[in-house]
Parts: sequence; C-alpha cells; structure tokens
Amino acid sequence: MTAFLMVASFVSAITLNPGERLISVDGVPVAQQQRITSQPATAPRRGGLAQMKANRMARSGRMAHLGGGFGAGHAEGVGTGSSRESAIRNCCYWGRRTPIDIGAASNGRRWFACVIYR
Repeated sequence: MTAFLMVASFVSAITLNPGERLISVDGVPVAQQQRITSQPATAPRRGGLAQMKANRMARSGRMAHLGGGFGAGHAEGVGTGSSRESAIRNCCYWGRRTPIDIGAASNGRRWFACVIYR
C-alpha cells in the first residue's frame, strides 16, 4: 500500500504512449483519466488486516480479539454497534490512541469493527 501511495502522487505527471497501461502495485490497471489522491501519512488506512479481522467477526457473529498480531501497529481495539460508525467508536482505545488501520463489516444484524493503533 505504501508503494502504491508513493506512485499515486506522480500519476498525473506520467504520459503514456499509445497501447501502454499504468498498472498499480496490486496489478489492477489504472485508467489514465482516473484521479488518484493519496491520504496523508497520518490518516488511518481502511482495509487490510483490520478489515480481515472485522470480516471474520461478522461471519462468526461474535466480537473477539482474534489474535495473529497487529501488523505495523502496537494495539488493537474491537467493537460492535448498529452502524459502521458506532461499531468503530465502540472499539477499545478509540479517541485515546492513533488509528492506523480500520475495518468494519456487517452480518446483516449488526456491525463489527477492528481498529489497529500506532
């Protein structure tokens, strides 16, 4: 993701020859007309490890710390709620630590969230 964000800031300066395609780090072609904006380094990333853990909680219907580490973070918070936003706000440490990865998923009845903190 970091390499993609570094490349994304230069996309507007790249001129492609006919027949050439710009490919992102994950192998997905990037449309030349598409405007890509990178998030500031302090903005939490949405997806990745936290999203995977939120998806697993939603599938099981149970809120739990699933283990497996925190990736680049040092702490993890999990929460549940009636909306995506409330599940994230109900996560441990929300408002007291800096989030670096946020994931939320619904099982149709309630939302589950995982936040990984710096």
